[in-house]
Amino acid sequence: VGLEGSSFGTNFSMMLSRLAKGPQMIEDAKKGMKGHAKGLMEDAGITFDFFDKKGNFAGLDHMVTELEKLKTIKDKLGDKAAMEVAEAMFGAEAGRPAMILAEQGMAGFRAAQE
Repeated sequence: VGLEGSSFGTNFSMMLSRLAKGPQMIEDAKKGMKGHAKGLMEDAGITFDFFDKKGNFAGLDHMVTELEKLKTIKDKLGDKAAMEVAEAMFGAEAGRPAMILAEQGMAGFRAAQE
């Protein structure tokens, strides 16, 4: 998958922990992003929405679909740009599983669980 199973699990847990803090935390993270990371999202025309209209987590399938938008950033602006955005949202360690899920989708997520 790209990270050893236990590392993926630990880092994935960190990513979910950031998401569990709710939509306001993600909004605050986006607002507080380094200007460059925020600009990269704007340049690529990307926004992320991990929550439904009621502010509830929209589920793993939806999360992976949203993370796949990192591929658009990668395709338009390169690997470094996509990783910078992932790290700005989730932190350095949790940005890695975000990128793996972006690249490999649900198949990668299922493989990481095995």
